[in-house]
Amino acid sequence: MVAKEKGATNAPALLTAYGGVSRTGVHVEAQLDQITFLLWIILVLFGISSVLKVIHFFQHWKNVSDEVDLYDLFERDMIQEVISESEHILSKRPNHVAALWCGAKAYFVQDNLKKAVELATRLSKVEPSLAQEANDLIATINESTANKTLKSDS
Repeated sequence: MVAKEKGATNAPALLTAYGGVSRTGVHVEAQLDQITFLLWIILVLFGISSVLKVIHFFQHWKNVSDEVDLYDLFERDMIQEVISESEHILSKRPNHVAALWCGAKAYFVQDNLKKAVELATRLSKVEPSLAQEANDLIATINESTANKTLKSDS
């Protein structure tokens, strides 16, 4: 009756007259659902981003702890351990700067000059800022080889 008094003749108008949801109400509800969905997507993306940052932090921490271990072993003149640890790290991460550097110096100390030159050359390619130091090490190795050759000839 109320709907007839208001002049409602079709179903949506009848629903609106009796307190139902109008088309504009449905539209507003759909917009709210879209906004809620977008907020959930943003929340999920921030969550994924945070997880990736935590993973990156732990990877960086692992690299730093490897470097500290290598330098500590090198300072304590544990050359064979430095070589073993360097090779282990390089098997997992072939471009690990500290492993290349410490490995090259340890091989040099151990007179494995071919391997020392190989690691120093890789180091200069991986980390251009250390290229001069790597080249100095290679030059020292070449001088050492030349001196050994001269001594053995005389």
